[in-house]
Amino acid sequence: MRVRQHVNPLSSRYMELAPPPTWSELFLEPTRPLVLDLGCGSGRFLLALGEQDTERRRNYLGVEIREPLAQRANQWAEEKGLPHVRYLGTNANVNIPGWLASYPGRLEVACFLHPDPHWKKRHQKRRIVQPALARALAERLSPGGHIFLQSDIKAVSEAMVAVFQSCASDVLELDPVHFGGGASADWPPPEAANINQGDNQQRQAAKLAQKRKKKRKAEEAAEGQPPESKSRDAEGAAAAGGERRDADEDEGDADDSDDDDKPTGWAALPGNGWLRHNPMGVPTERETQTVANGGHCWRALLVKKATAAAS
Repeated sequence: MRVRQHVNPLSSRYMELAPPPTWSELFLEPTRPLVLDLGCGSGRFLLALGEQDTERRRNYLGVEIREPLAQRANQWAEEKGLPHVRYLGTNANVNIPGWLASYPGRLEVACFLHPDPHWKKRHQKRRIVQPALARALAERLSPGGHIFLQSDIKAVSEAMVAVFQSCASDVLELDPVHFGGGASADWPPPEAANINQGDNQQRQAAKLAQKRKKKRKAEEAAEGQPPESKSRDAEGAAAAGGERRDADEDEGDADDSDDDDKPTGWAALPGNGWLRHNPMGVPTERETQTVANGGHCWRALLVKKATAAAS
């Protein structure tokens, strides 16, 4: 299956509101606690969780903006005989808040695992962890429920934690595991190699994209086609209300990256550190690949305060 690696979630095709699913048709027991994987990609992480849950105590829902991936994952779940694992293709920021309001059971866990970093500052609005979605999840989460955040790029994990802190610190807090032996302020250890491998891979990809763009422009100029003509056409289309190019097509300068200010509060995890191990007990594909390459992941676990009621 050939599917685009990145899409622009702000494109008009992904910004349409959709009615919530009929939960009784999606799950055999729609009142069971729900585990969400937002931006689930291929969906293998939830399949592994569903297989571990042999008593089917929970429902598992993967949400992926690239619908073909969700359709394929549903086929895998059916082949494995996992009726409590399902996938939907939609833009989480547009539809999940409304859909969750109609779910008959409680929301127990929501995960954001290795989301697209959207490095450039002008693309940060495309990131999946946005204030409105974070607040909706925090409000819908049952007391004692968890938000699990993970990336192999430290700045991305810091940014995700910072969003939840800024809009939901009244009902969420760092899970106590951050104050025990399962976390470390020096994670990964200072002597570890390739601790920023995710960051390096992303920046290297941006540099290669820029080289390809320059080479393409040179070839067009050599053929007598002014390279500026295409950009003028694109600007005209945008002015006429056309869609902006997807994120992977916008091959801007690699130096136009996200240089966030030094994080504070939860995002800095002062004295508490990042989790050493995945608390879900099942690694993601990216996590497995990262560790195999000698890299590390930055993990944070947020919990809903016992005194906060789910809406």
